[in-house]
Amino acid sequence: MSISEKHAASSPDDAEVPSEDAIADVPELSSTLGTYLKAWWSRVRSGESGVLPVLGGLIVIIIIFQLKNPVFLSANNIINLIVQASVFVLFGIAEVFVLLLGEIDLSLGFTGAIGAVFAVWVTGPPYNLPWFVGVALGLAVATVIGVVWGLLVTRLRIPSFIVTLAGLLGLQGLLIFVIDRLAGEASGGTMSVSNAVINAIAYGHMNTVLAWVVLAVVVIAYAAFTVLRDRRRRAGGLVTQPVGLSIAKIVLIAAAGCALVLACSAGSGVPWAVPIVLAIVYGWTFLLTFTRFGRYVYAIGGNAEAARRAGINLSRIRLIAFALASLTAGAAGIFYAARLGSISSNVDGGQYVLLAVAAAVIGGTSLFGGAARSFTPCSAASSSPRSTTEWGCSTSRRQRSSWSPRSCFSPPSRSTRSAGEAARARDLPEMVRREYRSNWVPREGLRKWPLRVRTRRAREICARGWSLPKVPRRRSCAREPAGWRRARQVHTFLIPMIAWSSRSPARLTE
Repeated sequence: MSISEKHAASSPDDAEVPSEDAIADVPELSSTLGTYLKAWWSRVRSGESGVLPVLGGLIVIIIIFQLKNPVFLSANNIINLIVQASVFVLFGIAEVFVLLLGEIDLSLGFTGAIGAVFAVWVTGPPYNLPWFVGVALGLAVATVIGVVWGLLVTRLRIPSFIVTLAGLLGLQGLLIFVIDRLAGEASGGTMSVSNAVINAIAYGHMNTVLAWVVLAVVVIAYAAFTVLRDRRRRAGGLVTQPVGLSIAKIVLIAAAGCALVLACSAGSGVPWAVPIVLAIVYGWTFLLTFTRFGRYVYAIGGNAEAARRAGINLSRIRLIAFALASLTAGAAGIFYAARLGSISSNVDGGQYVLLAVAAAVIGGTSLFGGAARSFTPCSAASSSPRSTTEWGCSTSRRQRSSWSPRSCFSPPSRSTRSAGEAARARDLPEMVRREYRSNWVPREGLRKWPLRVRTRRAREICARGWSLPKVPRRRSCAREPAGWRRARQVHTFLIPMIAWSSRSPARLTE
């Protein structure tokens, strides 16, 4: 049977319907909360524990510290821990931007410190400028540093590890030089924070009534977002989390917020660092989850070559990612200066980078790029960006060892695709699902489309978070058809599915 006859015989409507046993092992396909919990427990027993080990270790540490010193869980100590943790949270978020691309930034610690130096400098004597001018200047200086790293990585093709490692050493010396020039050698390498608003970031506290109002607004906003998202997905016939699970998440967030407000109210109050950090986290979560830039970041991290052939400007996205990472590091540096009441040349930037990478990886970000969990509960698994391999388009080592176009540029067969992958395949729109089920070969043939149409279709796929098949390594030219060798030599294909359709069906059946 020829390829065209196979395509005619297969209809996009005969989507794969997984068996009940397969559905029982996939929480995303559960219709009730009880079924979801059973599937989740089955996944945990099979070894996919997720964040449970982290939570278990945290609980054990809390118990040990409380037994050693009963003051550990006191209200004021909890407030101090929250303020200290805000610095590491921001540094971790900053590192996520570059880790998603498969890069790394080792200079974030000193980048934030230099940004904090300029913020403290303009808000103190003799200038005494408003706090927002100092914050804007500090963030701008940190962003410029990130732009420089991005240009070195994208234009000169220097590995980010080398660039940022050199930046770590260079910025450490630059920090000493800047403080000596701005504050004078008599300062001893330390600049004190004299602006009351910047100090209030760490030592200021919200009114109890205001704290409850902010909590109510956050919970209501999250509940509205969850309900509207689930309703929209059900209306589109997509897989949606059970209603009981949505209610449980809303109740859990409300309970955690109430416990936090009550604990802080027993002391000096909820610090301003909490709403500021939450606003930054939710803002970057929205950027990476619901915008085209975020989709491009995941696409480049999953498969940079496929993203390039899809028309994505890799250099621009990487440059913006490094700039945003340094911008967030600048905010972390200002938080650090506010907590200590000063900024000095003794900042241990290397340790902060180590903690930032650890926080990002423990939170679910892959060191190899293209995969990460959402920063907050705002984005459920059904709406968060997927990694490249999550759509079932990755090429296994066994497939790469026996090179062939169909094995390398096609999704897994029905026998190797799990129920979850089949469900995600059904979530794709009609056009992409047809290509998915027919091994990425449209019936009309992509070679009949104008080049601008191919580029637009490829950009739509990457912009919506749908992964392209990974391009395999060439193992042996002897197993590669002559037509494919010519296609590689003259670079006539835009993405793997265009290359697959560049030959006539008659020759493909030979």
